[in-house]
Amino acid sequence: VIGVIAAVLAVSGPAGAVPGRSVPVSGPSGNSAELRSPADLQGRTVREVRFEGLRRTRARRLRQLLDTRVGRPFDAATWKDDLRRLRNQELYQGLRAKLRAMGPDGMGITLHLRDKWSLLPYLNAFFNLSSVNVITGVYDPSVLGNLFYLDLQVILFSYLPMSAESIRPGGIVVLEIPRLAGRPLTWGLMVRAQTTVTTVW
Repeated sequence: VIGVIAAVLAVSGPAGAVPGRSVPVSGPSGNSAELRSPADLQGRTVREVRFEGLRRTRARRLRQLLDTRVGRPFDAATWKDDLRRLRNQELYQGLRAKLRAMGPDGMGITLHLRDKWSLLPYLNAFFNLSSVNVITGVYDPSVLGNLFYLDLQVILFSYLPMSAESIRPGGIVVLEIPRLAGRPLTWGLMVRAQTTVTTVW
């Protein structure tokens, strides 16, 4: 009889456990550290937002992309938009989010993600019946891990038939800074500079 009772307890698990849900565990301060779904944490105060796995991107820049902020009430719909915004950056891989309860009315977020290589070259050529335009350069959507977009272009334009006198080289520098001052703005700053060099042979 004792053996049967022990087997039933082993299958049932701890009292109050719900199938498909994690069981609360005690954190360092005795608070609940249960992993939760976003809906379960609706309205709790965000206590921390942590990033793990980053090598180049600065965590403070990623926090500026999020509307979910420390000290604010957690909103599941806003959090869904934040995750979509991070994925749309296309700069990270292995994005996973863990939400947990902290104390009676708080919650914490841990984001696991890894940087992709962001500095990429490109080459484009455009032809028509009277001219040719070649554009080459490099762009980086996260310069020095700051999420600043930088595009350096070298342009060669020439009328046909090509000759030393017809070639007109030039260049374009584009710098875009999203979300100035780290505020949840829907606009940023774009600085664009263009130069044209006239060749003399």
